[in-house]
Amino acid sequence: QFAKYPLTSRWSLLKQLFSASQFEFPDKAPLSKTLILCGAKDTLVNPEISERLAEKWNCPLKIHSQAGHDLTLDDPEWVLAQLRQLTENEVKSSF
Repeated sequence: QFAKYPLTSRWSLLKQLFSASQFEFPDKAPLSKTLILCGAKDTLVNPEISERLAEKWNCPLKIHSQAGHDLTLDDPEWVLAQLRQLTENEVKSSF
């Protein structure tokens, strides 16, 4: 269905790329419990960025072997399963 929508304009794409190039990651994760998810076949953002960020923030990283940049569209069930697993682990560790 998404293929039916018009593509992003070139101007919008350039503005987004410029904004992304100016962004600096904070030294610490924004939340105390942070999980990073990425797709190994992401052709827009190198998955190595997620790996480096997870290492910098000392937080877990889950990589989907077949998904691309639109992870929640490529495999929403996998994303939900990762969130459920994180939540279950949180509940178990609180007892």
